[in-house]
Amino acid sequence: FLDVGQTATSLRMQEGPTGQYTVGYTVRPGEAARAQVVVRLRQGGVETSRAIGVVVIDGVPPAFTSAQPEPNSTVTSAQPTIIAGFADRGPSGIKTDSVRLWLDGREERRASVGASSVSYVPPAPLSTGPHRVQVLVADLAGNEASTTWTFAVSPPAPVLVAPTPVAPSPVIRATATPVAPSPARATPTPVPPVASPTLRSSPTPGVAPPVILSPKPGDAIAWPLPIRGTGIPGTRVQVTIDYESQAGNGPRGTIGPLTANVAQDASWDVKVERPDPRLGEGRLVITAVTIAGTLRSEPARVTIVIVIPQRDPEK
Repeated sequence: FLDVGQTATSLRMQEGPTGQYTVGYTVRPGEAARAQVVVRLRQGGVETSRAIGVVVIDGVPPAFTSAQPEPNSTVTSAQPTIIAGFADRGPSGIKTDSVRLWLDGREERRASVGASSVSYVPPAPLSTGPHRVQVLVADLAGNEASTTWTFAVSPPAPVLVAPTPVAPSPVIRATATPVAPSPARATPTPVPPVASPTLRSSPTPGVAPPVILSPKPGDAIAWPLPIRGTGIPGTRVQVTIDYESQAGNGPRGTIGPLTANVAQDASWDVKVERPDPRLGEGRLVITAVTIAGTLRSEPARVTIVIVIPQRDPEK
């Protein structure tokens, strides 16, 4: 038997070849602990146990704590400082090299990443109007979280200042003495200096992945399963679902790819039928990518553990 702290106890291990014992355990959404792992062997009525180490269990994704500029706000600066704050809610810790930021669908790889935030200042003025920010962060256990918000740029209105009255200058009259005309000479026209071009580095091309809003880890699953999210308006989202039954001989396979158009309000959705009536408890891995012309984003993924509630035998 295998005990993982108080999280999972008495997991029956299966004997394999050459006396090896194995057991599988799926971390459920919301589980988080640093647990002592103990192996117990029971033979002939005698039980022995041995601690083999400590394992970190983390089924809780990071959370976002702040956004700047504030969502749905209007700023007057055309080069605002964009900041997203985040924190890990589980014991594994933030994976800082996983933090990524997109502005208007383009990944900005010059963003500055810290232990609890990511910041970015556009090198060139943003256009007047709305702008969309998307941030992705993951912890060391592989749990991902993403957030999306918009803000608008509106430069301040010019301040009109009334001109200061100027007193009229006195009129000066002079008598000119005729002078013999001089021979005409060509005066060269001065040529203004040509400014040297300013070199600016362009951001690395990229397209932001979609955000999967529903279902979330821990949600109850019902068939047909609706999958919803947000993306870049005018693009398409391609969705695939890998399913695997918890039973060793149960069904497993892939659904899709399914394609949805992203509406002008940035929403998209697809509906998935149950792939096999024998699919009970197990897990689903939902993968979504953005397709914009010939560009294809990196995938966004959500893992769903399917749990069938146990009925009370007395009812």
